[in-house]
Amino acid sequence: MNMDISVVLENAILNPDPQERSQAESLLNSLSENNWMNYMQLMTEVLGDESKKTEVRILAGLGIKNQLSSKDSNKRLSQIDRWIKIDQESKNQIKNTSLKALLSNDDRVANTAAQLVAAIAEIELPRREWNDLMHIIVENTKADRPVNVKRASLLTIGYICESSDPSNPAVSEQS
Repeated sequence: MNMDISVVLENAILNPDPQERSQAESLLNSLSENNWMNYMQLMTEVLGDESKKTEVRILAGLGIKNQLSSKDSNKRLSQIDRWIKIDQESKNQIKNTSLKALLSNDDRVANTAAQLVAAIAEIELPRREWNDLMHIIVENTKADRPVNVKRASLLTIGYICESSDPSNPAVSEQS
């Protein structure tokens, strides 16, 4: 399927025609269900592309996050399992792009990235993975960092604290 995913995302969120929005949403749902890894990679590319519209980048970031976190415990277990099974290079690409998006001058994109980083951290920290995450985030809060970077990083820490299990020793080691 050869399509510009950012156009589909834009239609899903900004198109004034409800039918066009619905078609775009269906296309995104279909892609996430039928070719999950491709979906994740496409969403990651859009999130990391500063030339894309804010709303499109936000929807891409939320699309990834929603593939990794759910309030439904059964769905959550399958999401964790699916994340664990993907190759390390793909995981690193998603993690690096989300960390880069945290540095965005656009607060709304950075807020979305904060939620995404926390969703990944919720899976990886208890497994003693992504060990440099908290160091990177704390470095981002140092006095010499731009205000937007400090704000987004503190927000990320808040989301991680909110979603993490404090009784897990691997999580408490990071605190």
